[in-house]
Amino acid sequence: MGRVTDELLKVVRRQVDGSGIVVWYDPDRTYEEIAPATGDANATFARYVDSFFQLRYEIDHLLEGDRPRLVVYVPLPRDTAHEPLIELVAAGVEMYPGAPSRPCNTRLSVIAKPLFDEMVWKSVEKGVEAGTVGLADLDRLAERPTGMLSLLFGTASPDAIALQFVTSDKHDAAVMQKGGESELAALLEEHFGLQSPAQGLLADLRDRFVQHVLATELVSTLPGETPAALASVATAAIGPLSEACGSLSRTWRVRSDLTDSFAAAAGRTESALSLSSLPLSYEQLQSQDAFLALEERLQEEVEARLRTSPDDVTVEFARSRQRSFWSKLRPDAGARWVMIATAGDLLLTADRIASELKSNARSADELLTAYTARESNWFLLDTYQRRLETLAFGFDWDEGHQALSELRYHAASRFAQVGGALAEAFVRAYQAEGFTLAGRKRQRDVFKQYVAPAMERGKTAYVLVDALRFEMAKELVAGLGEQFDCELDFVLGSVPSITEVGMAALLPGAEGEVELLDAGGGKLALRIDGTVVKDRADRVKLLKANAGATVYDAKLEDLLANRKTVLNGIAGADLIFVTSQEIDLLCEQGNIALARNTMDTVIRDLRRGIGALVRQSVQTVIVTADHGYLFGEEAGTDMTIDPPGGETVDMHRRVWVGRGGAAHSSCVRLRASDLGWKGSLEIVSPWNMACFRAGGARAYFHGGLAPQELTVPVAVLRARVSAGKPSATPFAWQLKSGAKTISTRFLSVRVEGQVSQLFDADAPRVRIEVRAGGIVVSTPLTADYGLDPQNGEVGMKLSEDGRSLESNVIVLQLHETAANAETASVHLLDAASGFELAKLGSIPVRIAL
Repeated sequence: MGRVTDELLKVVRRQVDGSGIVVWYDPDRTYEEIAPATGDANATFARYVDSFFQLRYEIDHLLEGDRPRLVVYVPLPRDTAHEPLIELVAAGVEMYPGAPSRPCNTRLSVIAKPLFDEMVWKSVEKGVEAGTVGLADLDRLAERPTGMLSLLFGTASPDAIALQFVTSDKHDAAVMQKGGESELAALLEEHFGLQSPAQGLLADLRDRFVQHVLATELVSTLPGETPAALASVATAAIGPLSEACGSLSRTWRVRSDLTDSFAAAAGRTESALSLSSLPLSYEQLQSQDAFLALEERLQEEVEARLRTSPDDVTVEFARSRQRSFWSKLRPDAGARWVMIATAGDLLLTADRIASELKSNARSADELLTAYTARESNWFLLDTYQRRLETLAFGFDWDEGHQALSELRYHAASRFAQVGGALAEAFVRAYQAEGFTLAGRKRQRDVFKQYVAPAMERGKTAYVLVDALRFEMAKELVAGLGEQFDCELDFVLGSVPSITEVGMAALLPGAEGEVELLDAGGGKLALRIDGTVVKDRADRVKLLKANAGATVYDAKLEDLLANRKTVLNGIAGADLIFVTSQEIDLLCEQGNIALARNTMDTVIRDLRRGIGALVRQSVQTVIVTADHGYLFGEEAGTDMTIDPPGGETVDMHRRVWVGRGGAAHSSCVRLRASDLGWKGSLEIVSPWNMACFRAGGARAYFHGGLAPQELTVPVAVLRARVSAGKPSATPFAWQLKSGAKTISTRFLSVRVEGQVSQLFDADAPRVRIEVRAGGIVVSTPLTADYGLDPQNGEVGMKLSEDGRSLESNVIVLQLHETAANAETASVHLLDAASGFELAKLGSIPVRIAL
């Protein structure tokens, strides 16, 4: 029994000694567990259970004699039980909380208060009165006098006291003033196993305790044999003490307000223990989360494993590590894990495709189906490669990333190897089948088979995106959510797969007899129904003349600007013709980093543009492209070949068009007529992913016959409901930047929200952007939960109370252009409507290039 319990029993027994019979009411059952202890050799204990008649039956024989000694415990209010027990009360005494006679008052505060120092009692008095501090708590407090610490730290919890002590010195002066150093050291020894002299500076005690806690967590969580270098490090014994240390460490680093102090403490500890050179196995590194040095060593180990023998388990582990402590605190660490997982995805996909290519010969149509179908999804080879290179161009590389660099280039090499094998398999099969795929829709059929039928149903938008590759269209459609019925198909692109040909092939009349001709000046054109079409002006003119409806033409940038003239034009037209050249234009200019970032930006802008069209009562939006592309490493000498020579009409890195010239075993040669064109021109293109030695882009190529170039997406989008004016969600939002100044290419933002209406609300999907000069300069990289990497949207979660959202830390990678800005802003948007929910403005930008 504890001191407070002993005192209570003494109070009850004194009443037994004085009155013989004690009726003890305990309406809150405060003393239910210890009440039987009042019975002993000198008194009998009886308890009321459901029936007063049963109680009387059990104690009647005890009332015989001159002076019975009896404690009757009744866990009911006195007002309820007094009358049924009136005979016992008349023969003895009543005890209950709040009794006017102090000796009969069993209120816990009355019993316990005299046992404690006044200052200690004040620290727990409110808890006792509120019922949050009970008899057992007071017994422990009285047995181990942490009362002074409870008063100084505002809590009686050893865990809470320890957490405050390791994270701040704000209580040091008061502890020393009250002489509490020994008491604090005793608490740390009893609850955490710290063997430390009681005397000395609190700062020294703190340093020893921090290392003790972190070292204990490290040693106690390491699987297998503990390294000899840690044998001499003082740690708590495995069991309750080590568990307490681990719990304290985990609580410390998950508290968002304490992460910086934990990181600093972990840094000092890992330096003191030389963890960067500690011999640890892969499995042991996997078990750790507290030290940056071990996190980086784990990354190097995973990078090496994926480079030599990629497997699903390792890739999934890398993906799970994106939510580790250091990934959240150091966005560059999270970005590295994303790159690792993406490289792993690329390698696994490449291995799968390579294996399937070897397993059996496929027709050209079967190869295109394997590339586009959800079941086989070979297009992911290009998706992962695009994501990996975008991440790589935004990553801050240094000499510590050698293993990551090797993994990246190995993945790039494997991509080129398998991508080249796929391209050659398709081109050879296509040639063997006479460059004809029976039953497969052609790019030249798009207007007749997709656009014209849509126009019969109502207002239609025809969106032509230069270089929208099939896998990018998959991301575009995936990001539209449930607002649209989406059908994504593909058609066989036109050869040569260049803008002048592909864009013209999407016009009305292109399904008929069309001539591929020399437009002069090293350019090609198509002659459609006697009209030569060589540029955008020609395309718009032909479309307006042959669409059979009122046409309004605009560029994507005009649509996003929401200009009144554009809105009026859309309102008065049956067919809205929208073009976007951003991807092809930037890539052709050779700005590789900007081009890769622009690809993601264009997908987001297209979603916004589609939403704007639907809000103007457009019923069907058809999105397609002129061609795909190859975008890998810069072409080396081993991947370049000499052009054929002869009469050159047009020349690109991936295609030569003209007449005559030398034959080359590395290339396929075909006549325009082989592809259904009229005219006498010849076309030459490499079998695989090789390029001609010619001017032009260094890493971005198109014009050839590879599936990535020739698979043209056609997305037919119909809004399920009319998109009205965007409105806010029923949440009050809070954004908190992880940095007061943006000094790196990564920024973490904490998103929180509370329901701001009377009724509960569903958790929304959101999108977060960093903008500089009104331009989006970020890509979402990781999140605590809910991030869809295909569309960058984040599905928020309701907390258990249903009235707030779970806090979510989202890490964004900033584009190269962000470094040119002086300030940036963070915008939280509703994913469905684009409505701005919250904003952080004017964050200084100081990124060193």
